[in-house]
Amino acid sequence: MKNLIQLPAEFDYNLLLHALRDYKKPRDKIRGLIKDKDIIRIKKGLYVLGREYNKPYSKFVLANLIYGPSYIT
Repeated sequence: MKNLIQLPAEFDYNLLLHALRDYKKPRDKIRGLIKDKDIIRIKKGLYVLGREYNKPYSKFVLANLIYGPSYIT
């Protein structure tokens, strides 16, 4: 799906909704993407791309998005 390829490796719900804005029911599409493992839900509103997109994500960025400001030692 070309809309997902344009997303960064880590993204939030609003960015995902924006990428899927052409769909009539984007929430249903998100549910399907999670079920098909195209995207992985880290926590409510925070996602990373699935393995087939082969985009490495940063643990440091994820830590900051989950609980910011944060740091990893």
